[in-house]
Formats: sequence, C-alpha cells, structure tokens
Amino acid sequence: MKSKRVIFCILILLCVVISCACGSYDDDIDEGQENDPGSSIRIDDSLPRVVDKADMLTDEEEIKISERTEYIYRNYGADVLVMTFGRHESGANDQDVMKAVWERNSYGTGDTAAGWIIFICNDCRAYTVETFGDVGDYSLHKNSAVSAMEKDMYERYYCDGILKGLSEIQLLYELGPEGYENYYREPTDNEVLVK
Repeated sequence: MKSKRVIFCILILLCVVISCACGSYDDDIDEGQENDPGSSIRIDDSLPRVVDKADMLTDEEEIKISERTEYIYRNYGADVLVMTFGRHESGANDQDVMKAVWERNSYGTGDTAAGWIIFICNDCRAYTVETFGDVGDYSLHKNSAVSAMEKDMYERYYCDGILKGLSEIQLLYELGPEGYENYYREPTDNEVLVK
C-alpha cells in the first residue's frame, strides 16, 4: 500500500514537472486554434498583432503599431504580426521562433495562413521581416520593408522603424507588386515617372 502511494506521488510530481517544462515563451497569446481552410479572415480576431516580449515599446507605441496592423488587415486582408523578443530560452534561432509563434497561434489568412511578421530580437539587436503562407509576389518585396526600417532600428527608434516597415507593406498592397516595382524604379532616358 505504501509503495502504491509513493508511486502515485512520484507520478503526480512528474506530471507537474512536465507541465511546467512545456510552458511556452508566448504565454500571452492564445493557443490551439486552427485556420479554417478556404477562409480569407483570421479565425480569432482577438489575437494580438503586437507582442512585445522584450518590452521595447511603450503602451502608446504598441497602440500606434496595432492600429496600423489592424488597418492593413481590414483594408487589404493581410495579417501582420509585430513581435519583439529577448533571449530564446530554448536556444532556437529566430526563424524557428517566428514559425512556431505563427503556426501555434493560427496567425495568417486563407488556406495557407498567409501573412507577415516583423520580428525584433533585443538580445542580438537584429530584426527581420518574414512572410508565411502564400502571399504571392508580395514576398519578393519584403526586403524593402527591412530597408525602410534600417536607420531607425539602428538608432533604437523601434516604434518609428516598425511603422516605416508597416508603411512599406501597406504601400505594396495599395500599389500591387507591379505598381510597387514601378514606384521605385528609375526612369529610362525617354521616360518620366509620375508618383
């Protein structure tokens, strides 16, 4: 009888340890939701579009950025997540962390969970813009958003840099991939571009 009790206590302790070890780094995001195939809208509009895990933004800045990502989503159907992060407890690289957050929390729209993520790692002072799912030719221009952010990110004006990256994503959707290319291309000898 006593050995059964000891085994039972050990099993309970083991379960508690395992459940604590399985806690994720993105506790403040809902989990376990799946995209509905064929849907062009997010399953859960309550998911945050700004996740400031590194505490790099003020509350006011988070609101500004959230309003811009919401505008892009409502007007162009493009899901955009902005995430700041400190140290990766698991030792995972940025790409793995971004993918895990995106998939685990069912970000994205449509069959392929398409969308954008602006990811800033505070520890390594790195940032990137990544696309997920099938965003079509739009993904060819993600480096334009990175370039737009460069100066402000270097000078640690994170909110300004993020807003510039979001402006590039918005401009891309306003003009379409071809219009966006024409917007930035240099005119030929016999041509004048009107912007």
